Amino acid sequence: MGPITLFDKSFLESLNPDEAAVFGQLFLPVIAPVFLWETRADLKKAGRGERTAQELVENLSYKTPAMSGHVTADHGTCCTMNLLGSELPMDGRPVLPRGKPTLVDGKRGILFTEAPELAAFARWTNGQFSELEHRLAGEWRLNLGNLDLKEISKRYAGLCGSHPTPKTLDEAYDIAREVVDTPGHNYRALSLLLRTHVETALHAAILARWRRAGVPLLSVYAPYARYLLLVDLTFYLAVSAGLVTSKSSNRADSFYLYYLPFCMAFVSTDKLHARLAPLFLRGDQAFVSGPTLKADLRRIVEAHAHLSETDLEQGLPHILNRPPDISTTVSELWDRFLPHWRDRELSPPRDKQADRELVAKLNADVMGMKAARPLRIPPAMDDLDRVVIERHVRPRMGRWWLVPRKVVEAERPPPGRT
Repeated sequence: MGPITLFDKSFLESLNPDEAAVFGQLFLPVIAPVFLWETRADLKKAGRGERTAQELVENLSYKTPAMSGHVTADHGTCCTMNLLGSELPMDGRPVLPRGKPTLVDGKRGILFTEAPELAAFARWTNGQFSELEHRLAGEWRLNLGNLDLKEISKRYAGLCGSHPTPKTLDEAYDIAREVVDTPGHNYRALSLLLRTHVETALHAAILARWRRAGVPLLSVYAPYARYLLLVDLTFYLAVSAGLVTSKSSNRADSFYLYYLPFCMAFVSTDKLHARLAPLFLRGDQAFVSGPTLKADLRRIVEAHAHLSETDLEQGLPHILNRPPDISTTVSELWDRFLPHWRDRELSPPRDKQADRELVAKLNADVMGMKAARPLRIPPAMDDLDRVVIERHVRPRMGRWWLVPRKVVEAERPPPGRT
């Protein structure tokens, strides 16, 4: 797996299945919850050409990188956890939700069962949608369409007092950062943050905890919550100043910015992302142009067009376990974020018997973790002996076998059994 990379819906839509498979192989994709919400909302969108809305959702779900992608926790949950005292990594690692801490045979571990979002994409690929999903799709589009960004921006601009109207996005960001990080706005800033991102039932407990701590700045008290407020304030200052148009789809696009702390790189074809994302990226992160990366993925696909079906049956991880010589953007990203990859030798031939024994042991470990009672106090990440992530994946995407064909056939039940 390559660099941890957040992607948006516009980028995945631009790829064909062969390119999407290569993206999932050469990167470790971060799947933001907003990607699920946007994809599901397309059930209530007008079709395109000869394709119905449902067929568009099926196609996008098929290309979603379920094999290697990680669904990160939604921003509201992360904000609430942070305000209640949980530390969140903001160093490029996704925050995986619903982990089960266990102690089995003296080994501490965390089991992440299949994310419900990935299970939903698998169903959608096969055209299976529930009535609830259709209803949620309609509600998303209705609520988004009813947003009055100009009116909302007035509430955020009120925090800025006598600051001049920003003339550039950089100025909007600088004003927002000064307001968020300067004493004097603490209570109003936190109150606005709570109304926007936290369930009402938790407001009193969070405010009480914050007061007991001495009403500190969010930058010290809850860095991720502070980050959300910085994104929101910058966005609405830009809308108020006419630097960003007030169309509701821009608000949906801004949601992706909430997840920038959980990746190394962000790839998008969206013009608003290209303008806003660099404001919030750390120095050790990168914004990647969607069309540029797509062109590189296409070159990689075309370079392997000569492979026979027998070759492809070995599986994409065997064929493409590092960027090929003809790639440029992909190789540059690997060089930046995985600087020692060129020094690593290709994997030696596998010992089939050792592999079978390893798989049997891993399966036994997983069964033990599933049966174990969860620990009341989760161990620190540095103290873990193992982390298990469970998922179900389709065997093929486009012309590629994502898993070797012989492995797929070995897992199929005998004739007459299911």
